[in-house]
Amino acid sequence: MTYGFEIDRTLPLSIARQLENQIRDAILCKKLPSGTKMPPTRRLAEELGVARNTIIQVYEQLVAEGYLNSTLGSGTYVSVIGILPDSSRKNKDRQIKNHNLQKGIISFNAGNPDSNAFPKSQWAKILKNNCLDADQYTLGYGSYAGNIKLQKAICSYVYRVKGIQCDFDQIIIVPGASGGMEVLAPVLLSRDNRIIMEDPCINFVRNTFEKFGYVICPVDVDQQGMEVNQLKSIPEAGLIYVVPSHQFPLGGVLPAARRVELIHYAREHNAYIIEDDYDSEFRYQGEVIQPLRNLQPDRVIYLGSFSKIFTPSLRMGYLIVPDEIRDQVVKQMETANIWVNSLEQMAMAEFIDSMSLDRHIYKMKKLYEGKRKHMIVCLMKAFGDHIKISGENAGLHLLISFDRNLSEMDFERLSQAKVDVDFVEDYSYRKGKHKHQLVLGYGELSISQIEEGITRLADAILC
Repeated sequence: MTYGFEIDRTLPLSIARQLENQIRDAILCKKLPSGTKMPPTRRLAEELGVARNTIIQVYEQLVAEGYLNSTLGSGTYVSVIGILPDSSRKNKDRQIKNHNLQKGIISFNAGNPDSNAFPKSQWAKILKNNCLDADQYTLGYGSYAGNIKLQKAICSYVYRVKGIQCDFDQIIIVPGASGGMEVLAPVLLSRDNRIIMEDPCINFVRNTFEKFGYVICPVDVDQQGMEVNQLKSIPEAGLIYVVPSHQFPLGGVLPAARRVELIHYAREHNAYIIEDDYDSEFRYQGEVIQPLRNLQPDRVIYLGSFSKIFTPSLRMGYLIVPDEIRDQVVKQMETANIWVNSLEQMAMAEFIDSMSLDRHIYKMKKLYEGKRKHMIVCLMKAFGDHIKISGENAGLHLLISFDRNLSEMDFERLSQAKVDVDFVEDYSYRKGKHKHQLVLGYGELSISQIEEGITRLADAILC
């Protein structure tokens, strides 16, 4: 059952983008009600005649946006509609007519890297060689903690690039950032059911912890990340989630004073900090920000991912966990039967050890830096004093703050102009504070698309 999803191979949109748009629209107009179980990726891929990795990419993207919820071992479900903004956009008939499938749509999606620059030939060669050389163990399920070669490769990489000192067996290989959250949530729930989270933040993280029964304690975010001084007014919590190196979506970097204050809170309350470091490699001014973990290794759980620096379709990330909870995390991996493809782990180990990952990141950093600079020039030319740009010194997105709140009429004009943007309100737990802000991603856009997209954006907002 494909729920009426159709692929039009004559359109300039990728197959993944077509499916994302159709599923998103079906959820918004309630053709797919909350709680609906989505077809398994393999079955949907077969029925539509597309690669399974394409379906995985689509589901992952919609999970990241908060439209779907992925439960490892159970399946993927449509999220409760309450996660959408409480403006008229979620209740009003938006006249959804698959307009995203029309030719010429420009999407400033904040989560996608440039797939055109992916080293396909090199990766295919490494995969092939590892497949041909694979022994019985590699072709089996492997260790739930991960392949030892990849653990050692990551151990060397994070020390070389980020200054993280750890033992290789503290590294647990997980199926992406979302998989890491699915593993950590039940393990840490036994300590306390309250979790301190940045507000706004990525939806799938908040949804995951709520699903496991956590009480969300939201903390405001400013241009320097989490406002740690607000922790004094929050009841004791056993867990903190933070993105200190490039907060999503506001883009701030948590300064040293706040980092120290956060560590003090964790020590005082015997709490763990989950440090999500999803794209800090792409820093355009200064060096890579030193992780929070380096300040207090026994209180911080470090979460890294290859989604932004390599490709989201790989579905591979890693946790660096304190010794105290290492066995519990691995046990949860086994209990939930969560593991990552062994051949791909071997291939990634080789890719890292050969310094190919370092070279790839360097190349992509130069590519993204050029796109970033061009986008800023286009934005300032189009909007001038009507906007303030921030969060632009790292990552694949930047933040625009307008001199007025954005309205439903603005949203309608953007839709008519065939421009896809992310509203910061979409990521807010407490609504109303960020109605004047947009997130613009540039990772997958060409220079010409950036220019045309900003022109359309200005025509829609300034008219």
